[in-house]
Amino acid sequence: MSPVHGFLYIVYLVTAFDLALKAKFTAKGTLLVLLAGVVPFVSFWAERRVSRRVLAGQPL
Repeated sequence: MSPVHGFLYIVYLVTAFDLALKAKFTAKGTLLVLLAGVVPFVSFWAERRVSRRVLAGQPL
């Protein structure tokens, strides 16, 4: 189970970094989104917050 969890975390990091580049996040915003995957379930909160800001055209 551990290798699958590690692989999925790497996929999360790559996907979040790609989103940060495309949405032109600040360095601080990018770091916060990447760190959100460290604490269980915080990534869900961060995804909701980032989605609202991106759709509203606000910088992160």
